[in-house]
Order: sequence, then C-alpha cells, then structure tokens
Amino acid sequence: MDSCSDQDNPSIDLPSIDEDTGHMLVHYLYTSTYQTLDNLDPCTVDERSIEFKRAVSAYSIGGAYQLSGLQQLTMGKIECFGDKLHTFDIFDIIDKEFPKLLDDDNWFRNYLKERAKATFKENPTLCTDHTFLDRISNVDLNKILVKCIMELYSAIVLGEPS
Repeated sequence: MDSCSDQDNPSIDLPSIDEDTGHMLVHYLYTSTYQTLDNLDPCTVDERSIEFKRAVSAYSIGGAYQLSGLQQLTMGKIECFGDKLHTFDIFDIIDKEFPKLLDDDNWFRNYLKERAKATFKENPTLCTDHTFLDRISNVDLNKILVKCIMELYSAIVLGEPS
C-alpha cells in the first residue's frame, strides 16, 4: 500500500501488502468482516485461484499482525475456495506466492496435509509419479507431501485405517 503520509494526513506505510490485501485488512479492522475487491479483469482465467490467493494472503497478514479474528474468518474462506481447486494447484500457489507461510503455522500445515492425504487416497497412483515433487521448490511443502505418502503407505502395509 502506498503511503500518502504528511503531517495533515497521517497514514501507515505497509509496503509488503498489495492493494487487495490492504482492502481486506482495512475492511476487517473497521467491520470485523471479510470482504474482497471485485475482480475487474474480464480476462481472468480462474477466479477461484484468485480468491484462494486473497484468502491465504489475508490469513498470512492476520498471523503477521496477530489478528486472530481475521485468521479465523479466512480459514473458512481458504477451505471454501480450496475445495474448488485441485490439491496440486493449491501446492503450486503456496510454493510460488507464500513460501514463508509454513514456518510456524500448524493450522495451515494441517490443512495442506489433509488435502494431500485426501488426494492420494482418491488416486493412489499419484504417489508413484515423482514428478509432482519436482514441481515444488519449497522444501517444507515437499516434506508435507512425502510425510502424507509415507503415512498412507504405512497404514496400508500395517492394515490400519488412515
């Protein structure tokens, strides 16, 4: 967000926050609700991906500024928009746009882990295609995927429900 600060018009400079996230943050601070800007680009290929990115961005900002209420609101949005995306698309988005989000966030790690488990259960042959690991440069994301595969195969070998 750009700062138009002068002595007559004080403002806060948040250079790492884009306009969409800034809008969500200000809207949340004033209303305690979640609202995104309308997507004005008529050529947008996948509005679900855009809304998922917006929700993850707001979730990330909520964590950075200790706004647990904003994080709670965005958890539902992440799940809602994430349900409309393929799990590997979600991992690609996180890999490219939010690589630091996994550092100390148990809820988000668990969300990704459950998505990966559900995907591998639905199509176990994905586990044998190692190219999906090559798509992701974030080591933490790769660890999540490998742990899911190991847990699922361990459960199969041991005859346990996964």
